[in-house]
Amino acid sequence: MNAPHSRSGTSHPLGTGSASGPATPTSHGTDASGRSAPFVVCSMEDTAKFDFCSAEWIAAAREYLLAASAGADLAGLHVSFNEVFTDPPSHLDPAGTGRIGWYMRIADRQVEVGEGILPEADLRLTVDYATVLPAARRLSTDAPFDDATQAALTEAINREGDPAAMAEVGGMAGLHDAMAVQTR
Repeated sequence: MNAPHSRSGTSHPLGTGSASGPATPTSHGTDASGRSAPFVVCSMEDTAKFDFCSAEWIAAAREYLLAASAGADLAGLHVSFNEVFTDPPSHLDPAGTGRIGWYMRIADRQVEVGEGILPEADLRLTVDYATVLPAARRLSTDAPFDDATQAALTEAINREGDPAAMAEVGGMAGLHDAMAVQTR
């Protein structure tokens, strides 16, 4: 697998490293086959707000994912996920590339979460920053967007790769809500 175009990727073997912090595991999950799911459900106690996809936001996502994956059975799981945002605010894109992103990669029982755009990902979602920001701030329990807004958002997201690649990473849904409360 190619190295990411990144400044801040951090990889930790399961059960070690910086899995401490605001993310607190609350229960273990299982996949459809009954196998222990790669991630547990966690809650974020820290309500600090960070700019969406900033270095601080990615660090909080990393803490959540490392805590959520601690003790999970990741044997044989090799998957990469990347979210890319176009036309981000200039303070988040000092190089002026017009694209920023964050990624998660699981390989050899290690979880790596970092800032950047992977050259290759099993699943990559690309969307305009301003378009997705309202959705990034919403909890899954919030009232749904109206049909037109939801349709426009769905249409705006470019999906590359295999959505089924993330099927064994069941705790990703918990990540959204954990980060929504910390997104400004």
